[in-house]
Amino acid sequence: MLYLLTNTIIVMMKKIILFIMLLVQSLAFTQESFIRKYTKYRFLFENQAEKSKEANITVVFNQNNKEGITTYSASGKKVDSYEVSDITEHKTKEGYKYQLISVIIIESKWTFPGEKVFFQFFDDLDILRLVLSSELTVEYYN
Repeated sequence: MLYLLTNTIIVMMKKIILFIMLLVQSLAFTQESFIRKYTKYRFLFENQAEKSKEANITVVFNQNNKEGITTYSASGKKVDSYEVSDITEHKTKEGYKYQLISVIIIESKWTFPGEKVFFQFFDDLDILRLVLSSELTVEYYN
């Protein structure tokens, strides 16, 4: 009888520990949503900046706790993208920190559906770059 009681307690403890481990793991990988608004954008062709244009762009990171980036224009146009890589942190030659993430764009006037592109996020500078190719980047800023 004591043996059965001891085994039952051990099994229950294992289940509790497993539940706690799963809970901690799910909380560790949950990413908070946050929003950035940008008022200007410009194209960078082969690192040469074109003239800035006025914009009203809202960017939502991890909307509804889903890994991805959604952009909204003032006209209501919505562009969804989904993460296909982990976020990595880097520094420019000048020492500016940024995060880089690879995404799949669902639909955009600058890309084909399903095309893989990169977002480069400079939090300290309040700049977001959409890297479409080695020659072409869209830079959002204030």
